[in-house]
Amino acid sequence: MTYVPARNTIFLSFALAWAEVLESSHIFIGVNALDYSGYPDCRPEFIEAYTQLHQQGHAHSLECWQGRRLVGGIYGVTIGGLFAGESMFHRVSDASKVALFHMIEHLRRRGFVLFDIQMLTPITAQLGGITLPRAEYLSRLAQAVTQPVAF
Repeated sequence: MTYVPARNTIFLSFALAWAEVLESSHIFIGVNALDYSGYPDCRPEFIEAYTQLHQQGHAHSLECWQGRRLVGGIYGVTIGGLFAGESMFHRVSDASKVALFHMIEHLRRRGFVLFDIQMLTPITAQLGGITLPRAEYLSRLAQAVTQPVAF
């Protein structure tokens, strides 16, 4: 018997297509390659810095694939038990949500204690995201960065 996945089956990988995830995240927000105004995180210097962080083991991505086509993903930076999510994208409906869900599950399994999502949305709230008062966030952040956690 041979397993043949459904046409819309999504497969996951970690950092298999790092550069493409960065590029796709910035294309998703509509940045013209020649005009970075309003999007300081899309400048070539930013992409280069994130690539260096990735090469040093601090920046990570999770990708969603349909066959050989990258259809969604998420990336961010880790420091100890903190994962600071930077951006996510999708090329097919809900692929970024699939990436987010699986990133959360991966972080839980690895022992991460704080996932900074930048802003609360209906989807992140549904997956357990909350807004923290600044003092509580800073306290949790101080504890998280000291945790000996590996991605």
